[in-house]
Amino acid sequence: MNFEALCFMGDFTSRLPADIALNAAKEMIAQGVRDGWITSTYTLGGHRNEASTECPGNTLYELIKTWPHFGY
Repeated sequence: MNFEALCFMGDFTSRLPADIALNAAKEMIAQGVRDGWITSTYTLGGHRNEASTECPGNTLYELIKTWPHFGY
């Protein structure tokens, strides 16, 4: 299985990244699918889904759970 990473720098335990960062992440994913770098059947998850960590922080994790393709 291939894993690609998109990272948000900061502590998102009790706050979200800036809207511009969230929108950029969504657009990067969409562009990756359009360009064929990401399959249209990709599965989205957080770092904590692959390793024992609190990353990406509870607040950000709860948000990405609502994004399309979240699969954990």
